[in-house]
Amino acid sequence: MENKNILIIDDEPINSQELKMRLTKNGYNIIGIATTVKQACAFFTNNIPDLILMDIDLRDEIDGIELASQIKQKYDIPVIYVSGISGDEDIERLKKTEPYAFISKPINKTELKIAIEITFYKNKIDKRLKREKELLEEENAKKEKFFSVISHDLKNPVSAIISFSDLLIENYDNYDDKKRKYLLNYLNESSNRLDNLMDKIIKWIKAQRMSFIPEKEKFDIKEVIETSINITKIKASNKKIKINNNVKDNTIVFADKNNIELVVRNIILNGIKFSNSNSNIEINSSVLDNYIQISITDFGIGISKYTLNKLFMIGEQTTAEGTAGEIGTGLSLIICKEYIVKNGGEIWVESTVNKGSTFYLKIPKS
Repeated sequence: MENKNILIIDDEPINSQELKMRLTKNGYNIIGIATTVKQACAFFTNNIPDLILMDIDLRDEIDGIELASQIKQKYDIPVIYVSGISGDEDIERLKKTEPYAFISKPINKTELKIAIEITFYKNKIDKRLKREKELLEEENAKKEKFFSVISHDLKNPVSAIISFSDLLIENYDNYDDKKRKYLLNYLNESSNRLDNLMDKIIKWIKAQRMSFIPEKEKFDIKEVIETSINITKIKASNKKIKINNNVKDNTIVFADKNNIELVVRNIILNGIKFSNSNSNIEINSSVLDNYIQISITDFGIGISKYTLNKLFMIGEQTTAEGTAGEIGTGLSLIICKEYIVKNGGEIWVESTVNKGSTFYLKIPKS
């Protein structure tokens, strides 16, 4: 039996003491007896009970039903009425306070014990459901905000494609080859941005689906990092950035290889984006219990504390221009977190403004 605290509110001291003795004998913790409304309210200053046994006829400024209503609004503590009742009007008032049970006097000790145990159990379930509802509403609100940001990001390349293609169609004969090529380059750039964004959205949706199950296998993380470096080599060379893979050979992890490669590639691209020209990106590894920890460090512009706290949060817009004016969506890191968590790992970042950032990946070894 859980050690729950019970408060008895009853203006008949003899009834209250008898009830306290009976409940104490059954293993319940009675934190007090209140015979007036003032005494009852005083208990809530220092000690919040887990359950209230409430008499209705308190013969005070308010009755037990009104007191229970006030307690519910302020503290949301479960109430069991242990009382007599006078008529239909009281029943209607009583129902509005949503009591967990009603025990008529004289009290049947078996009925009371059953009512108390059911109340504790049901209240535990109710609290869990309430918390789950709050978390779901919070998550849905974040997703709504997230999708509003995504819709805004989608409009930019789509609008550019429409505008430049309209210009090209309407003025094709009037433009020379240089002008046409200029507009076609803008169309190509906008199309690539749109394609990249759509690819990220599809990956994020896939990661969100309950049916998404990583296909885990053992593989050498150093080889995956090397593949990612080769894919990002052109972007790095354009900014004269050298990427050093210092991970030891045969550093084996157990995860979905494609998922981890996507994460590593996105973090390297993020490092290139926010690094200054003629700098390095250092990739290292270490062993932590049953995990391999990968660190990817750049020496760029860093991340402010304000942005750092929101970096992996869905619904928060954290995108910023890179050191060469590169444009992003802020979606890549959210996808990275989804994939790492799905594979039983962790991701976090440490950063100092104007000094650089280090992203950490903890990936299971088995």
